[in-house]
Amino acid sequence: VDIVLAVILRGAERFRWLAAAALLAALAITALALINIVSRHALDGPLINAYGKKADAKVLSKQSTNSTFNEQPVERYNIIFRTEAGQNVETYFETWDFNIYPPANSVRYPTPGQNFRVAYLPVYPTAFLILTDEKSEYQTAQRCAAILADVEQKRNKYQFDKNNPAYLSQYMTALSEGIRQECAPGLLEELRSIGGGKTK
Repeated sequence: VDIVLAVILRGAERFRWLAAAALLAALAITALALINIVSRHALDGPLINAYGKKADAKVLSKQSTNSTFNEQPVERYNIIFRTEAGQNVETYFETWDFNIYPPANSVRYPTPGQNFRVAYLPVYPTAFLILTDEKSEYQTAQRCAAILADVEQKRNKYQFDKNNPAYLSQYMTALSEGIRQECAPGLLEELRSIGGGKTK
């Protein structure tokens, strides 16, 4: 009888440890799921980027949905890319997917006809990220948008007070960066018109 009781008690002790471990695992999974809901792709983003394959992609079209997020309309982008195995994948993302990587507070998505880079899972290629740090038409447009906005700001300051040498210097620096990054035609002529001379 004592032996049977000892076996039962030992089994109950093991069951308690297993139940506690299962509860902790469930709590951890729930916490991770909540993190991923609150900050989309916070967990899978780095994994897809690190272990996924990369490919060139293109936006085929954009269409409205009947949904909103933060009082903004949600739009659907239909895209295509070719996997490493040569398979054409036609899929889509929506603006509430926030599948930009690296993550950013302000998101501009590729426009129809624009090429961009993705990272995808070979076993599940419709799980993908839009890569903003990989060289592409989209990445160039993103980078140049910020540069051209800076040119516009510096141009406006200079036009407000053309006698201010600091404003002229800032304007010329902004134009030179736009020229260096090949962001827009006409920047070299604009630089020359304010005495910037030749630049590459």
